[in-house]
Amino acid sequence: MAPPVDFHVKIQGDQGTWRNMSFQDLKVEANTVNERLIIRPIYFKSHGGDLWAEGWIEPTDQGVRFEVSPRLANMDVRELIRTFFSKGSDERALLTGKVYFPKAELRGEEWTSKR
Repeated sequence: MAPPVDFHVKIQGDQGTWRNMSFQDLKVEANTVNERLIIRPIYFKSHGGDLWAEGWIEPTDQGVRFEVSPRLANMDVRELIRTFFSKGSDERALLTGKVYFPKAELRGEEWTSKR
């Protein structure tokens, strides 16, 4: 079996769309080390605010393990809910205001069952 191939990539984009979220000024830098994908950082502007995050993801025998530290500032909560829960622009969202998370740490594992 061949050894894993490590890479380093930088991505920049003026604007784009993911799901129904439009974004601007996308910047991503990522590399792999021993099968671990390391992202430092990912940054973009959207819905009047911005998102910055860094973290890693790696395969395990049972699935994947990850850790991510996002920061979210001044993003419109209604548009954020529509993006993550696939709500259309014609659907009513009851929350209004801006979202601000100065720091969060998310860690987890996902297992796949072997049948």
